[in-house]
Amino acid sequence: MSGFPWNMLVDLVAIALLGATVFYCVLLDRRLRAMRDGQDGLKDTIHTLNEACDRAAMSVRNLSGATEQVDEELERRLERARALADELGMILESGNNLADRLTGASTDAARRASAPVELRSNPTADTHRTVALDDVMPKGMTFSGSDPMESKESASEALRRSLDDGVERGGMPPELEKQLLDTLRRAR
Repeated sequence: MSGFPWNMLVDLVAIALLGATVFYCVLLDRRLRAMRDGQDGLKDTIHTLNEACDRAAMSVRNLSGATEQVDEELERRLERARALADELGMILESGNNLADRLTGASTDAARRASAPVELRSNPTADTHRTVALDDVMPKGMTFSGSDPMESKESASEALRRSLDDGVERGGMPPELEKQLLDTLRRAR
């Protein structure tokens, strides 16, 4: 056999291949470690995600309970509002009836007042159909024109005009309204 050491060449090739294998195993080991570390991090992430899902489910249950409570409270308030609306409707109807009666009473009083009435400024005389101006007009109300004794306007027309003027200025004060009702009652 002549002189080239084939055994040694095979050994050198085997050494080179084993070196490459060791190098590849080191790289593989590092990658596996990184993957295991990532897997631990993934476990932590999954655990945190599960906790967040549990908290979200609990929040949804709490929100559902709160929604039911708010719904019940809203339903109670709605029922109360309906009852108040019905009551206000009845009050409004009663007010309209009262206004109709007052209109009828003022019409009756105007008819009675359209009969000849002597107006005087001294209420001491006691005549059957003689009425003092102070008795007919509520306190705080005045005629807007000249003296009614000088004009041909009847007391009821003067009273109606004064009341209309008061309504045009923003309504009649409650005291005047009471005095008007008392005057209408006395006129009957």
